[in-house]
Amino acid sequence: MALIELLRSGIGWAVVPRRLIQTDLETGTLKELQLQSYPFTEWTIGLDLIWRSDVRPGVIATWLKSEIAKRPVFA
Repeated sequence: MALIELLRSGIGWAVVPRRLIQTDLETGTLKELQLQSYPFTEWTIGLDLIWRSDVRPGVIATWLKSEIAKRPVFA
């Protein structure tokens, strides 16, 4: 992922899923910023789910669709 490579190069900061950089955090290559200055900030991430209508979704896609449907939708 290009964004993570930029972070590894020391260019700026970004919000990325922890699971994608866990090794970098453990080795100290990347550092997690503590957002103590913003304790009431809610980080909302948009997500779109697209699937083919002519193919039956598998177990994971069905689960993901179900999980997304449980969350509120904002316009």
